[in-house]
Amino acid sequence: MRKILYTFLFFLIAAASLFSQDSSGKKISIEEKFMISDIRDKLKIITSVKPSEESFELYKNAVEYTVLNSGFYVNDPFFDEIYVRSASGLLDILNSSSNIRRKCGKDEIMNFLNFISEKNDDTLLPHLFRMKNVQYPPDIRKKAEELFYSYKGPLFPAVSYIIENNPVQDKLEIYSQAMASLELGMIEKGELSTTAMKAAFSYKVTDHRETEAVKNILISSVDMINRLKWSEASPLVLQYFDQLIAYENTDAVKENLKKTIKTLGILGTHEAAVRLSMYIGLINSFAEKGLDYDEEILSEVISSLSMIGDLAAYENLSGMEKLGYSEKIISLSREAVKNLKVSR
Repeated sequence: MRKILYTFLFFLIAAASLFSQDSSGKKISIEEKFMISDIRDKLKIITSVKPSEESFELYKNAVEYTVLNSGFYVNDPFFDEIYVRSASGLLDILNSSSNIRRKCGKDEIMNFLNFISEKNDDTLLPHLFRMKNVQYPPDIRKKAEELFYSYKGPLFPAVSYIIENNPVQDKLEIYSQAMASLELGMIEKGELSTTAMKAAFSYKVTDHRETEAVKNILISSVDMINRLKWSEASPLVLQYFDQLIAYENTDAVKENLKKTIKTLGILGTHEAAVRLSMYIGLINSFAEKGLDYDEEILSEVISSLSMIGDLAAYENLSGMEKLGYSEKIISLSREAVKNLKVSR
């Protein structure tokens, strides 16, 4: 029995070896293997190999295969998937490698863009948008931009993907355009603002330019969340609040902090009231010890707590009269306590 099993295994290994060789015994490349495989195995191959400079020839061959055979496979799910994966992978390689872009040349890239222009496929939109900000010849960038904006279908999924996955300059550009778009509704803009803040917080910046882009995404997102009264984003706005109070109190930071505090008041969530009340408690401890604090920021926090009207802030607000604050601060705190009592 064991001998039979060994013999069977030997034949399996031999068969696998023969499959990776041509008739002369020479091993064939992955590109050649793709060309001689049936359509299902073609899909398996293109799915198993990641886009990279090393796999450029494979993805190029796969795209050429879809170009030459597009008339023979109509509504074939395997062929369509090969097209999507190969076109997406080739664009990814081109956008990532200046060596490959030089190797291809402008005419070949333009021919590829002309081919995909007939498909109207939303999975390629993030790659086309990336092309606008990569070092291609002007007519290539213009063509990619035309393809992106001529897409017939909902843009929300592609915009969300770009914000989540593309480089930070792309994130900022597409987010700004989306917020100005008349095609997107308030709910979609609120969801994209939430996505933009999450993407900005998680992005690993590499230079000053990217740092500025991340900062601008956060500022713009908080502004839109304020306008939409998008309370679902309250935890993210609170995260931004904590980030800002940890920075050096420059004029720019102070202005952003005041806007963020106002936004928390407009959102009116319990978690915002708890966090802002904790801030009041901290400043109260400063006042008790005679330490400095920023009265403008403190005023904004009290005003936002007054707007929220949550009893979570009662203890810290009601104790402010005894701590030697200015008449302005005491007046604001009294008014805020009245609003809490009304909400009680």
